[in-house]
Amino acid sequence: MGRNSVQTLLVTSLLMIALLAFLPSGVQAVGPCRLTEVSGTWDFQFPDIEEVRIVGKNVFIHAYGGGGYNYGPVAGIWIHDEWAHLNVVTGKIRIVGTWDGENTIEGETGNLHVLYWGRADESTGEFQGKWVILSGTDDLENLHGTGTVWFNPPADAGYTLKYCFT
Repeated sequence: MGRNSVQTLLVTSLLMIALLAFLPSGVQAVGPCRLTEVSGTWDFQFPDIEEVRIVGKNVFIHAYGGGGYNYGPVAGIWIHDEWAHLNVVTGKIRIVGTWDGENTIEGETGNLHVLYWGRADESTGEFQGKWVILSGTDDLENLHGTGTVWFNPPADAGYTLKYCFT
């Protein structure tokens, strides 16, 4: 192996280790567990706009709101805090946020902290995104999961979730 190959391997390995150190525990690899897949609908409510910033042809919107769901083995209430970015030239809206709330999954209860992100259509408001469980408390401390989320205003909203307890 040449010197450049060893250096490349070393730098790549160090970068991967550094990246893994910054991932939330819910995203890191978990041991074998029984993966459960669920889907359902949820009660969507448009969030309250807290702040609007305009920078050139970009609009940044900070919003705060809540909602709930009670479908299948997954139920809960949540409060979300999000930022939306609208590019007025392209019409693309990107949304990233977190939600926190009391949840019950398979009869186990606790609070979850979740990260979500996705894109919305400027003309219809339709949102398509993904989410990941970052952390949990109480009975949900060892819950890991990820899924998709969508809403089609005014009221149609749904989710999928693949999860397991370790």
